[in-house]
Amino acid sequence: MKSPTPLTLQFSKSQNRASVGQSQLAPYDQYSSLIGKEFQYRGLITSEIFGTMLVNNIQIIGNCLGKTEDLQNAIQDYASGSFNVAIDVFSGKQVGEFFERTYNAKHRFGKVVYRYD
Repeated sequence: MKSPTPLTLQFSKSQNRASVGQSQLAPYDQYSSLIGKEFQYRGLITSEIFGTMLVNNIQIIGNCLGKTEDLQNAIQDYASGSFNVAIDVFSGKQVGEFFERTYNAKHRFGKVVYRYD
């Protein structure tokens, strides 16, 4: 039987929210070399995390970024002209226009970027 995948859970009881992270290498040592202490995984197994979330009606906010290879493939596809990405770029004093396009444009397609000068 396969062991449950360990996840990390950050919980804010005052906001009734949790953020969950998972690594293919979980538990993943991200900081021990920086603080000079040995890494010890202290997380919960998946069933415990989701049980806690269900009982406490906790909202999950997360993302799925994929693997490094996925990003490399996407960049290679873009560089080779395999697909076009619609990007609206704003800079300088166009801050208001940037926010308007980012949050209020109903028919926006693609990404909106603010470039710092």
